[in-house]
Amino acid sequence: VIDEPKVIDEPKVIESKITKIDSKNTQKNIDKKPTKKIKEDNLSVEDVALGIMLNQITLSCDDDEYSDSISYYDGMGPALMRLCKFNDAINHFDSELINDPKNVEILTNKGSALSKLGLYNEAIMYFDHALEIDSNFTPALNNKANALINLGNIDDAILHYNLALDINPNFDLAKKNFVTAQNEFSNKVQFVVQESIEPANSIEKITSKVADSTVESVTEFNENPSDVFEQIGVVFSMIGSSFFNFLN
Repeated sequence: VIDEPKVIDEPKVIESKITKIDSKNTQKNIDKKPTKKIKEDNLSVEDVALGIMLNQITLSCDDDEYSDSISYYDGMGPALMRLCKFNDAINHFDSELINDPKNVEILTNKGSALSKLGLYNEAIMYFDHALEIDSNFTPALNNKANALINLGNIDDAILHYNLALDINPNFDLAKKNFVTAQNEFSNKVQFVVQESIEPANSIEKITSKVADSTVESVTEFNENPSDVFEQIGVVFSMIGSSFFNFLN
């Protein structure tokens, strides 16, 4: 008699164990959050948010009322600028430009660092270079306008702020600088107008003073006719002296 083979249940046990392990791994994969950053152009979303926040912070060593726009990316240069180490930042930007000479962000940042050192004309060269590569790069337009303001070219600066805002109406930093420049321009115009009015008032005062002196001299002449030539000389001498002082 041949015995019938016994049914072995062990494979079922093994299968259930595998299923259990797989379910655990699957749950781990679901719970695990992705660590990879979502990229926006060459900056991550986190980098962009950080850059916006840092641009709203006034540098402790920067007393300029016009704010530059600094582009933040994975590099040491912008961080050095936030620490006000502008010479070190420029050296870092120079080393980066060797490998990437047409990077408008690096060019603009270097221009900004030069501006902070008072080298406005040299800074404008870098802003212009960035704009030659990308004429719509608004940070370069804003920062160039700031440099022009420091050189006394308010009209040209306002034009560049307008260009930046035409491209990006939501560019808050350029809006703030634009309003500040407009106020400064209005104050200068008002000062010039006031200066042009004051000389006219001065002439009126001088004329009135000369007229009073003439009347006084004529009165003295009527009382003492013998001094006529002396009195006339005094009047003309006073007129000449008054107008000479006014012209000075």
